[in-house]
Amino acid sequence: MKTKTEKRDNLGELIKTFNRVTRPFVEIVHGVRKGTIPYFECGAWALMVSAGVALGVDEWLLKKAHLSFLYPYNHPIIYWSLQAFLLVSGFFFWGIREAVKLNRLLSTLTSIFVEAGLKTNMGRVPSFVADRPIDSGVREMVLSMNGVPLSAFKQAREKLETDVFGFIEEMKDERRKGLIKIKYSEKDIPKIINLESPYGYRHYDFIVGNTRTGEKRSNLETTPHLLIAGTSNSGKSTYLKQFISTLYLNNRSCEFTLIDLKNGLESIQFHNLPRVKVVTRPQDAVEKLARLQKKIAERAKFLLANGCHKIEEFFALPKDKKKWTEQVKSDKDIGRHVVIVDEAAELFLVGAELNAEGASKARRIVAQLAAQGRAVGVHIIVSTQRPDVKVIDGTIKTNLQGRLCFQMPDNASSMTILDSVRAADLPDIKGRAIWRDGTAMTEVQVPLLSDEKIEELLSPMREKQKDTPKEEVKSEELSEDNEEVGV
Repeated sequence: MKTKTEKRDNLGELIKTFNRVTRPFVEIVHGVRKGTIPYFECGAWALMVSAGVALGVDEWLLKKAHLSFLYPYNHPIIYWSLQAFLLVSGFFFWGIREAVKLNRLLSTLTSIFVEAGLKTNMGRVPSFVADRPIDSGVREMVLSMNGVPLSAFKQAREKLETDVFGFIEEMKDERRKGLIKIKYSEKDIPKIINLESPYGYRHYDFIVGNTRTGEKRSNLETTPHLLIAGTSNSGKSTYLKQFISTLYLNNRSCEFTLIDLKNGLESIQFHNLPRVKVVTRPQDAVEKLARLQKKIAERAKFLLANGCHKIEEFFALPKDKKKWTEQVKSDKDIGRHVVIVDEAAELFLVGAELNAEGASKARRIVAQLAAQGRAVGVHIIVSTQRPDVKVIDGTIKTNLQGRLCFQMPDNASSMTILDSVRAADLPDIKGRAIWRDGTAMTEVQVPLLSDEKIEELLSPMREKQKDTPKEEVKSEELSEDNEEVGV
């Protein structure tokens, strides 16, 4: 008579066998839901099978193998069922291939976890729960943590990538359920991605970069403020130029204030453009930020007078419902305004041109812009080469939801920007970065828009009569310039 243990073991084996047999069908279902099935290849297989059946290849093969007695000549139901199966067999074979890959992985998973140090003092290791496609090229494996903390998985990241996952996009735990979800891909990201054209990114969309599955975009409405960090020659400045160019060329009502404290050299391609103001001295930058602070207060009162919580609600109002004030007389006076601080250390720290009071005031205003600017359409982008808590303190960082961090020299620098060491583990590839929006982090390769291409696109719009950076432009002049150059 079988014991309870034997019965439980037999039941476990039966369940495992059932899972193995049904796994191809599960993969097909997941593939249909997520759109990851290679429909072109499977369709090509169906066409080949159809052509083969039409030419009698199936019957000829059976005759060659002396198995013609198996051909269902007098059984039309069996015949057509067989043909239907052959037509969809491409999908079935794909499901089998995916299931075999997973079974191979599962057979070695436990030993890999042990080798990676993912084991508790009681000898427990993580156990498999599920593995499913997220999109083309990316999958998500769900594991029961069994007492192994998330920090241990992060420490074992390199080992897990080498032996199991290829390239890990994200690790996220669900503590209440005791699960960890690992997004991974077998593909790498191209090292160089050229942006052929910055046009076509409407409604304040901007390019973050390319992931292993394609281009990743964000939007100033959903990600209103950014923190961009990167050491010299990491790709930060190149990305900023592309970011400004894309927003400028696609959003003709948007105004820009570029605080370039490297003597204006980093922003030279944007000098003398309509809708762009360039500030090159720290003291002037503080004064400009103070005026923007006043603009936020004025816009807040204006929105309140119109019964709107945020600028998008005002834009959606019918014309006859809009109420104007002395400060805001028309739509052109309440367009979005993007403020970019290139090299925050020059503005937030005491230096030759800025005393302690000025630096403190600059940090305070930027923190207020980040906290209150979203509702009134003022966006702040802070860029720095010095990932230091003295430069980027907690008050400022809290409200900079979108963070793009290029390769960092150490864990501490990466933690300052991302609250994670991910950027310290990036490969030594110019333009490779970690994008964090909220809590989600993704590795990206930012696109390259060459200086020559930027100049080609912007030169027709530049105010040729000006030879120096423009500090102030009246709204009436803005309107005339926009009509003249057609932006």
